Amino acid sequence: MLVDTVRTLPGPTPAPLQTERAMRAAAVRDTAYVSGVLRRCGQRTLLPDQESIRDTLLGMLVEVRASLASGDLERARAGARNARQLATSLRCL
Repeated sequence: MLVDTVRTLPGPTPAPLQTERAMRAAAVRDTAYVSGVLRRCGQRTLLPDQESIRDTLLGMLVEVRASLASGDLERARAGARNARQLATSLRCL
């Protein structure tokens, strides 16, 4: 007699609703900050290194929005946090 010994692991458990809301709120807050920095810099002539940071930030925002749309809140939160940290280095006076 053959016995099936293959076991399947349970899938990841969804985050509690309160944690999910907090992660989403943090991602939205950070992307709003980055968008504000980009808006302030949008009408100014930027140096090449500033242009590079701006382009990177725009790409990061696209990735965060895609992560939010797909429901990957951990990735969205991490990407938004990284974008906010990078945005602090973009000085547009």
